[in-house]
Amino acid sequence: MKTRLLLFLMAFSFANAQINVSQGFESGTIPSGWANNNFSFTNTTSCSGVYSASFTTSGLGSGAEISTPTYTATGASITVSADYKKSSGSGGGIFYLQYYNFTTSSWTTITTTTSFSSTCQTLSATIPAGTIPTGANVAFKFYLYCTSGNFTFNVDNTKVFENIPQTIAEYTFNNTYTNINGNAAFSSNAGTSFVTDRHGNSNGAININNSGSNATIAGLSYGAGARTISVWAKTNVLNSVINYVFHYGNTANGNGLAFRPTSILYFENGGANLELSNTNANNTWVHYVCTYDGTTAKVFKNGVLFSSGAKTFNTVNNSDIFKLGTAETGAVNYFNGAIDDLKIYNYVLNTTEISNLYTSNMLASENFNANNLEVGLYPNPVNDILNIDTKEEILLVEVFTLQGQKVMSSKENKINVSELPAGIYLVRIQDVNNNIATKKIIKN
Repeated sequence: MKTRLLLFLMAFSFANAQINVSQGFESGTIPSGWANNNFSFTNTTSCSGVYSASFTTSGLGSGAEISTPTYTATGASITVSADYKKSSGSGGGIFYLQYYNFTTSSWTTITTTTSFSSTCQTLSATIPAGTIPTGANVAFKFYLYCTSGNFTFNVDNTKVFENIPQTIAEYTFNNTYTNINGNAAFSSNAGTSFVTDRHGNSNGAININNSGSNATIAGLSYGAGARTISVWAKTNVLNSVINYVFHYGNTANGNGLAFRPTSILYFENGGANLELSNTNANNTWVHYVCTYDGTTAKVFKNGVLFSSGAKTFNTVNNSDIFKLGTAETGAVNYFNGAIDDLKIYNYVLNTTEISNLYTSNMLASENFNANNLEVGLYPNPVNDILNIDTKEEILLVEVFTLQGQKVMSSKENKINVSELPAGIYLVRIQDVNNNIATKKIIKN
């Protein structure tokens, strides 16, 4: 016990910045800054990729544990998850997700499971906001305790991230399969193409003709994590059974939206589905927003609350795959139509923001006035220095989040945005003649 405590205290020497851990052990060794007791790293079995952390038990009381470096919390909720399986042998055990409480100098259990199988499962739980105070140090541990028998246990795809409200992904589908950052592309195939969007813009929406399209999107909300997914969709041909708009997770515990000819279905599993009668017509664009706050699922249709209910979600991570137009199993032929303006958030939007998405495709309710100023912003996307090019002298530059919160202001034509979190922002520029322009930028 003393050796084990010393090992982890060594890992706690220095605190790191915002918590955003995603470790699949693909280096085949203990990651830098991590601490390890009894796990080895194998390339013979994994949940994804090549390597996983592996431990073979030796009866009651044997165990293994691996822990992250120390981080400084922001006070936000924290989601912790790991993929695991029993790859060989027989017996039982307890798999723990824990965090280190520096106030009590002890490990606190977040969640456990005794359900082991030879196929990979995901154990996930969320530490509520405020549990770990702002500025407090914290580390996380993945721990197996054997209760009987001899078996080999594997851990893979460990993830720890703070649920700081942010946009996870945004896709305009304006003649591109990638998101607005130019990456995480949806797959193209013989059944996908670009068609006219709801505004009449050619090649402004993705068309899926019974084929489906997948993308790998990091940062999706799993377990009972908060989420909002906004999307525009229309069918060309209404499937008489069911029409799948989006889905992510696995077959048993995935999260998705579908509609039948006479209902709309927001689903997680058989016991957490939210379905309400509705009439659906072909060739009609409809705006859907699906939210979940950990206890309540909601669907908004065209900016108005459509259905709501207390539900228990436990969305399982399936390698961060997000599907359009296919069933939970990936089966095709369940969507023939178009999809546009997909937006994914790791928090629940309020009703005003949802209404704004429907009316203006933006969250902000701020009145930015009409654009009557010619202005250039570069580079965009931007990492640190944003340059503003105008003919007249600048009076004021203001930077807003999509929620309408002002985060920066300046009177210069070069502003340093390096301290802003990655995401999408609105930049409002006003010159000395009171001409105004508002531009969208992407902060990497």
